[in-house]
Amino acid sequence: MIVAVLPIHVLLGLNIHKTKRIALTGIFLLGLFTTICSIMRCIQINRIQYGDGNSTQLVLWGTVDFNVGVGVTFLPLEQFF
Repeated sequence: MIVAVLPIHVLLGLNIHKTKRIALTGIFLLGLFTTICSIMRCIQINRIQYGDGNSTQLVLWGTVDFNVGVGVTFLPLEQFF
Protein backbone atom coordinates (compact mmCIF):
# COMPACT_ATOMS: atom_id res chain seq x y z
CA MET A 1 0.00 0.00 0.00
CA ILE A 2 2.95 2.29 0.61
CA VAL A 3 4.01 1.93 -3.03
CA ALA A 4 0.60 3.25 -4.13
CA VAL A 5 0.47 6.14 -1.65
CA LEU A 6 4.09 7.34 -1.70
CA PRO A 7 4.10 8.86 -5.22
CA ILE A 8 0.94 10.91 -4.58
CA HIS A 9 2.91 13.56 -2.65
CA VAL A 10 5.44 13.77 -5.49
CA LEU A 11 2.68 13.96 -8.13
CA LEU A 12 1.03 16.89 -6.39
CA GLY A 13 4.30 18.84 -6.56
CA LEU A 14 4.95 18.30 -10.28
CA ASN A 15 4.79 21.19 -12.69
CA ILE A 16 2.20 19.70 -15.04
CA HIS A 17 -1.31 20.72 -15.99
CA LYS A 18 -3.78 20.43 -13.11
CA THR A 19 -6.11 17.96 -14.87
CA LYS A 20 -3.23 15.56 -15.63
CA ARG A 21 -2.05 15.82 -12.02
CA ILE A 22 -5.54 14.96 -10.76
CA ALA A 23 -5.86 12.10 -13.26
CA LEU A 24 -2.52 10.57 -12.21
CA THR A 25 -3.42 10.89 -8.54
CA GLY A 26 -6.74 9.20 -9.25
CA ILE A 27 -4.98 6.31 -11.00
CA PHE A 28 -2.76 5.75 -7.97
CA LEU A 29 -5.77 5.92 -5.64
CA LEU A 30 -7.59 3.35 -7.77
CA GLY A 31 -4.52 1.12 -7.45
CA LEU A 32 -4.80 1.51 -3.68
CA PHE A 33 -8.50 0.60 -3.90
CA THR A 34 -7.55 -2.55 -5.83
CA THR A 35 -5.21 -3.51 -3.01
CA ILE A 36 -7.99 -3.02 -0.48
CA CYS A 37 -10.28 -5.21 -2.60
CA SER A 38 -7.63 -7.96 -2.59
CA ILE A 39 -7.38 -7.75 1.20
CA MET A 40 -11.16 -8.01 1.50
CA ARG A 41 -11.12 -11.04 -0.81
CA CYS A 42 -8.53 -12.76 1.42
CA ILE A 43 -10.66 -12.03 4.48
CA GLN A 44 -13.65 -13.61 2.75
CA ILE A 45 -11.62 -16.74 1.93
CA ASN A 46 -10.90 -17.20 5.64
CA ARG A 47 -14.55 -16.55 6.49
CA ILE A 48 -15.71 -19.22 4.04
CA GLN A 49 -13.14 -21.71 5.26
CA TYR A 50 -13.96 -21.36 8.96
CA GLY A 51 -17.47 -19.89 8.82
CA ASP A 52 -20.74 -20.45 7.09
CA GLY A 53 -19.49 -21.27 3.57
CA ASN A 54 -21.36 -18.41 1.86
CA SER A 55 -19.18 -17.28 -1.05
CA THR A 56 -21.22 -14.31 -2.26
CA GLN A 57 -18.88 -11.68 -0.82
CA LEU A 58 -15.84 -13.54 -2.16
CA VAL A 59 -17.22 -13.41 -5.69
CA LEU A 60 -18.16 -9.75 -5.27
CA TRP A 61 -14.71 -8.64 -4.06
CA GLY A 62 -12.97 -10.81 -6.65
CA THR A 63 -14.99 -9.29 -9.46
CA VAL A 64 -14.45 -5.73 -8.26
CA ASP A 65 -10.72 -6.42 -7.76
CA PHE A 66 -10.31 -7.82 -11.27
CA ASN A 67 -12.34 -5.17 -13.09
CA VAL A 68 -10.80 -2.18 -11.32
CA GLY A 69 -7.33 -3.68 -11.78
CA VAL A 70 -7.82 -4.08 -15.53
CA GLY A 71 -9.25 -0.57 -15.75
CA VAL A 72 -6.31 0.93 -13.87
CA THR A 73 -3.91 -0.92 -16.16
CA PHE A 74 -5.33 0.69 -19.29
CA LEU A 75 -6.08 4.18 -17.95
CA PRO A 76 -2.59 5.60 -18.72
CA LEU A 77 -2.97 4.45 -22.35
CA GLU A 78 -6.05 6.66 -22.73
CA GLN A 79 -3.84 9.75 -22.53
CA PHE A 80 -1.78 8.75 -25.55
CA PHE A 81 -4.52 7.70 -27.97
